[in-house]
Amino acid sequence: QLPEETRAELIEGIVFMSSPLGIEHARATKVLLHWLTAYEAATPGTEALNSPTLILDPDNEFQPDCLLRLATERGGRSWIEGNYLHGAPDLIAEVSFTSVALDLGDKLKVYRRHRVQEYLVWQLQEQRLDWFEWQEGGQNPSAIKGGNGDQIKEREEHVDDDGIKRHDGDRTQHHRCKQA
Repeated sequence: QLPEETRAELIEGIVFMSSPLGIEHARATKVLLHWLTAYEAATPGTEALNSPTLILDPDNEFQPDCLLRLATERGGRSWIEGNYLHGAPDLIAEVSFTSVALDLGDKLKVYRRHRVQEYLVWQLQEQRLDWFEWQEGGQNPSAIKGGNGDQIKEREEHVDDDGIKRHDGDRTQHHRCKQA
């Protein structure tokens, strides 16, 4: 059992200790939280959270930088048990400086497996925002585009000095979601 203030994540059964968070990370997280909090204020039944412990399964306990969840009574798939969030929130946002490989690797796979609806990774060094969206389909899990299958859609966006700006909406790529 780690002290409450320790920032560590359990990813596929392995404990990862986070690097100290720098000022760039804090500023970027503030921008994302401001955006999600504004959405929460305008959308009843939603809740924006900053760095909660998120328990997805016994091998995966994350501390995402920000997330947005829909209340369970409004159809959300996450719930609060004790002092922790369980299940898949609707949107998770990570600010990534030294953790890009984890954020776009094992964490993305876990979020796909748990069907987190949207996942944003703001890569500070690359000044890039990767935005993944889970799309529910019909019965055919192998369909990628134009069929009834589950799919992940990645929107390429880039970050300017002023904050987040959308790049080219026509550059959408579809990625097959592997079933767990």
